[in-house]
Amino acid sequence: MRGNEITADYILDKGLYSIIRHPLYAGNFFVGFGFTLLSGFYPVFLLPIYSFVFFVYYYLIVREEEKYLNKKFGEKFLSYREKTPAVFPAFKRWNEGMFSIQHALKLEISTYLTTVSICVSLLMKSLFF
Repeated sequence: MRGNEITADYILDKGLYSIIRHPLYAGNFFVGFGFTLLSGFYPVFLLPIYSFVFFVYYYLIVREEEKYLNKKFGEKFLSYREKTPAVFPAFKRWNEGMFSIQHALKLEISTYLTTVSICVSLLMKSLFF
């Protein structure tokens, strides 16, 4: 999903998507979790709040995406969903196939920019405050 519109031309079940249905969301969780820890702003208090808000937000997104995929692809999606865990990778299922890590990385430019922005903000905070 990009933006507010859910679209899909096919079910991607190669590369990371062969071992986990939502690798980007799982990665986003750990990036945010790390930044929450690095903030130094009451991490013991913030981590449960961050985790709760993250899971509620992404639960709603995943629910809509999977409803769309089920409607569009039917049995093929249900079979993929049955074999592939949502957030905890099943590493033994790895299937490289035609998955291109270079293509996947190009799609994530906004994630890189967000990560750099947060790192710069944390650096500025530590230098000037």
